[in-house]
Amino acid sequence: MKKALIVIDMQNDFIDGSLETAEALSIVENVKDKIRSYPPECVFATMDTHGPDYLSTQEGRNLPVEHCIRGTEGWKIRPDIEDLLKGTRIFEKPTFGSERLAEELKKEEDLEEIELIGLCTDICVVSNALLIKAALPELKISVDASCCAGVTPKKHLAALETMRSCQINVTGTAPVMISVIYDTRSGNTGKAAEWIACGARRAGAQAACFKTDAVDEEYVRKSSGVIIGCPTYMAQMTADMHRWLQEKAGKLGLGGKLGGAFATEQYTHGGAELVIQSILEMELVFGMEVYSSGNAQGRPCIHIGPVGVNGNQEPHNSLEHYRTYFELYGERMARRAAELFG
Repeated sequence: MKKALIVIDMQNDFIDGSLETAEALSIVENVKDKIRSYPPECVFATMDTHGPDYLSTQEGRNLPVEHCIRGTEGWKIRPDIEDLLKGTRIFEKPTFGSERLAEELKKEEDLEEIELIGLCTDICVVSNALLIKAALPELKISVDASCCAGVTPKKHLAALETMRSCQINVTGTAPVMISVIYDTRSGNTGKAAEWIACGARRAGAQAACFKTDAVDEEYVRKSSGVIIGCPTYMAQMTADMHRWLQEKAGKLGLGGKLGGAFATEQYTHGGAELVIQSILEMELVFGMEVYSSGNAQGRPCIHIGPVGVNGNQEPHNSLEHYRTYFELYGERMARRAAELFG
């Protein structure tokens, strides 16, 4: 064995269970491809494992969300990944890092390098990477960022920087970062924002969504692309979005970034295109490189930005009907950002 793969905690609770995140779900296919690239005898895996007394433990008091309780569905490894881990060595661990795993790696006489992937970047991945680094200081250790996800995108990036500082090689980092900033009333525009981010991640970008009252300014400043959207009221953007654009957006260093816009409305032809146009005009004032894909990417065409009709007033409509357009838009924006800044 010259090189080993460590698969950290790819369990249901972290992917689509009690501690699910969109980022965790987005790396599943990458993780499966990575496991397939190694022979089974060179793959190790860990499982976060807690008992029924979890909430009384120190971790439970700090994170009072029951997860990975032994024997539950959430504790099990995601089925399609579990199938790929047959014949591998799996270590249950009651805490973030596995000392047993480190000790087992020390017994491998011909081991020259290990690669870590899995969940969560900022907790168990970084804990095991540093624990192994301490146990085997001369071993080459790498982490594939495209096969990892953090509790939040910001914490994912922070953990990668920590590992770099400790001489752990970080590979597979996303070429660009995308911010999707939105206002919402009923939650529909928030859904559209998440669909755009999903499409951007599918194109290989690091994407995060922020409501106007909770914008991660550092993340936005680091982003290559910023996509802004809001509901339509009286054929105009909302007052909160207009206020944010006037008072906050100009302080985020948006000049030179790729810009885009989207909107939702309650009625077909309710004026959403006017909202998108207004947002794009303000992005131009900030000095952004505005892009929508238009005819450039073929059909379906998205000339100035995607629009969704939420169906509150039109029974024949549903926001879900427009999901493909929002995801496609996010994918196209991410690819364009990669062309410009990747």
